[in-house]
Amino acid sequence: MSKGWIGFDLDGTLCTYYGWKGHDDIGKPIWGMIRRLKEYVEAGHDVRIFTARVGQAIPEQIEPAKEAIRNWCKQYIGYELPITSEKDQFLIRYYDDRAKQCITNEGALLANEIRAIISEFESGETNQSEMLEAIKETISKSEQ
Repeated sequence: MSKGWIGFDLDGTLCTYYGWKGHDDIGKPIWGMIRRLKEYVEAGHDVRIFTARVGQAIPEQIEPAKEAIRNWCKQYIGYELPITSEKDQFLIRYYDDRAKQCITNEGALLANEIRAIISEFESGETNQSEMLEAIKETISKSEQ
């Protein structure tokens, strides 16, 4: 287990989200992501809910939003988790529906790089095994 913490966004990642309807309107659970979260918890990792719902934009909603999230967590995850809207140098992984993954130290977007590799294959510039090798290499670079 590595030191640091793993963040899970709430809206659109751990629960369904169809637009802002208030701090206490939290969507239905997305079970696949909840299973992933629980695997990290069971492995002993520090896991936190990382959400803008408790950000400083509307200070009077922070505590009511935290309470709604704690209740949602107890109902669907089975226990409470720490809740934050701030990342720090100890964040080691983050799951979020809105994030775009960049390749470390390159500034390239992973999705764009993979699209380009697939396009080369579709145009006949590479064969299937070359394409798969290039995708594996690109993914590996993104996980450094």
